[in-house]
Order: sequence, then structure tokens, then C-alpha cells
Amino acid sequence: AFFMQRHLIDKVRVLKVCDGRFLRVLVSKFQPRVVVSGDYIFKHAQIDSMTGRRSRFGLGSELFFVNYGVAQLLDGRGKVWQTYGEGSCFGQVDNVIDTIRRPSVRAVTDCEV
Repeated sequence: AFFMQRHLIDKVRVLKVCDGRFLRVLVSKFQPRVVVSGDYIFKHAQIDSMTGRRSRFGLGSELFFVNYGVAQLLDGRGKVWQTYGEGSCFGQVDNVIDTIRRPSVRAVTDCEV
């Protein structure tokens, strides 16, 4: 798995300085997926009007690396805050502070994350 993901590791600046053992563990957790242009990689946490609970879709439990494509970070009104391209990572804040996702990320082009 490590060898197969070497191209992604070389693109992501923060991964270039990581210890080899850490990278092997991290790569073993990768679950690549393709997201079609216009689809959401994740959406901000929404409250289900029927149950009053937060949607699982918006929970901050994943870290994303862009292998190819372009995605944008959007606020609740659809305003673009940031654009991500190859080698970018996002979702880390929600993982570190164990919070719900506030913004959404939508694929501008077909993406592999």
C-alpha cells in the first residue's frame, strides 16, 4: 500500500517530513474515493428536522488529501473560502478539536481524495 501511494505522499508537503513508520500507518488507513464535479466531499453539519440530531454526513471524522482535481471550501451560504488542488489537505481542524464540520467542501472538477 505504501508504494502504491508514494505519488500522493510526494504531492502533500506536510507528509514529506513525516517519519517512515508514521507514513506506513497513515497510508494503511487511506480510503481513496472519486468525487464527481459538483458533488460534495463533505457538507456542513445539518440538523435533521425530523429527529433533531446532527447528520452523520457533517461529523468531522476524516482527513482528506487531494490526489487530483480541484475542490472548494464553502461557507453555509455557498461563498468560497478556499480552493484546494493536488497535494492539498483539509478536514484536519475537525479531527484535532473533535467538532462538527462548519463549512462544506465541493468538487469543482472530478477529484480523487
